[in-house]
Amino acid sequence: MSWQAERIDDRPADGPFLDRYLPYLLHRADVLLSPRFLDDLVAGGVQMSEWRVLAVLDARGERTLTALTDDTLLPQPTVTHAVARLEERGDVERRRGSTDRRQRIVTLTEDGSVKVATLIDRARAGERDALATAGRTGEELRRILREVIAALESGDLEDGLDLDGDVEGQLGHPDR
Repeated sequence: MSWQAERIDDRPADGPFLDRYLPYLLHRADVLLSPRFLDDLVAGGVQMSEWRVLAVLDARGERTLTALTDDTLLPQPTVTHAVARLEERGDVERRRGSTDRRQRIVTLTEDGSVKVATLIDRARAGERDALATAGRTGEELRRILREVIAALESGDLEDGLDLDGDVEGQLGHPDR
């Protein structure tokens, strides 16, 4: 059976390390899901970096360029260029901050809100279809990932591993 055809939950819990390594599995899921959604973005004339900006603004409201950079997980120059393109097309507006005139505050326009709502519907449909093939809804996965992210961001897991000690004993041997 090929990697693509084999289901993760059909593998033994003590399978190869890579098949159990969370960062690898998350990236693999992203690599497999993203191209399908990328087709929707291309059809809508939106680049992936622009999508991330639009999605963050929709979810979090107006943001500074610094906050957008943090929230989109993109380099600052990429965010600046994406915002400029979106502004040129009328999807976002930039204005100076009221307390710090050096800040630029970015907000969605009405056109941008309509565009992002359509893209969110497509993203949800693709996600729903992918999860349905595994017989799942995704809510438990989202809950667990949010808990892990919160713990990592708060630093709760920083001391979880003794990196000077027996790492293999703590993580499980990678060849088991």
